[in-house]
Amino acid sequence: MKADFKETALAYINKRPLLHVMMIEGLKRGDMEVRYASGSGVLLYYDGLCFMSAEDEDTAEIMLKHIGNADECALCGSIGLDKLKARYGPKRFMDCYQAVYIKKDRLPVDAKLDIRKLDVSHIGFVSEHYHAVNDEDYIRNRLESGVMYGAYVEGKLAGFIGRHIEGSMGLLEVLPEYRRLGIGSSLEAYMTNLILDRGEMPFCQLITDNGKSLALQKKLGFEIVPEHVYWIS
Repeated sequence: MKADFKETALAYINKRPLLHVMMIEGLKRGDMEVRYASGSGVLLYYDGLCFMSAEDEDTAEIMLKHIGNADECALCGSIGLDKLKARYGPKRFMDCYQAVYIKKDRLPVDAKLDIRKLDVSHIGFVSEHYHAVNDEDYIRNRLESGVMYGAYVEGKLAGFIGRHIEGSMGLLEVLPEYRRLGIGSSLEAYMTNLILDRGEMPFCQLITDNGKSLALQKKLGFEIVPEHVYWIS
């Protein structure tokens, strides 16, 4: 990646850093490749995913030519949405809020909870209880990457959380018999603290009709970005 190309991308996405947090963090980690960058739009690519933001429809049209064989695209903001829908079908479409933790303060975690890193031996349990991602290979990848954690109550796994491939927090599930005990809040707080310790900015995305998750983000002090993020494949 040419340095000036990356600088052009950073200049654009830093104009709205909360909307573009996953792109900013991806470039900081060195994960994402810049496929297009100008003063009016950016297209990044990582591991079969593209990440796109445009200020006008003409720029969005140009970036469509650079998507290539990306299996899925995350669009920050609504410009270019109809074009991406036409390109992908889509088979899967998610309209999401993005929540970002912009503070430096660590969040409180229930000291009575035993939170441990999960490994691939837990794939059956996670696949059985988490239904938002119906892809065992993806769950295996997350477990093998060491980014999933479980909360244990009296020695029993009561819930879990992880990070998605682009860096967002997610994969959060608490078993029904352990809900309303603050376990979900503690799991997200624990993951937030881990990300802060890495010098990164914690963020997550949630389907717009998920009122419980939205309330949780506000309770934990996350900022809700006005513009939506759309996942299209």
